[in-house]
Amino acid sequence: CEDARISTYKMAEKVKLGADAIGLRIKKLHQAGVIQSFTCQLNLSGLDYHGYVFCFNTTVLNEHEEHKLLYYLRENPFVISTKKMLGNWDLKNYVVVKSPLEFHNVVKGIKKNFSSIVQHYESWVIYKERMFVPFPKVLQKK
Repeated sequence: CEDARISTYKMAEKVKLGADAIGLRIKKLHQAGVIQSFTCQLNLSGLDYHGYVFCFNTTVLNEHEEHKLLYYLRENPFVISTKKMLGNWDLKNYVVVKSPLEFHNVVKGIKKNFSSIVQHYESWVIYKERMFVPFPKVLQKK
């Protein structure tokens, strides 16, 4: 996983399989949902964007309320990721904006649209982000 653009022929050399077998395995992993998408990893600060983590607790949600909230977050162009948590926070959201005012408006929109659901919240500025491994080593066979 050092080079996401590596060809199946190069992979085949490394793992001692044919390129067609590699391609077929990738296709099966994608169809099974193990691989959900193919994407790039951006340096957002290099594009003059700022990242925030916005966590909040919710009331007990019924299925309809949860669906509505997750739909809102998914459709918000500034929210790039939402994770349902166990622990101190119920939802952890990654938000990317051009300015603190945009972030303020995102939070205000969530609070306004879900005032009966969102209870306590906290946010943090992402100062520097480091991705150590895009594919966890624990999942790699040696």
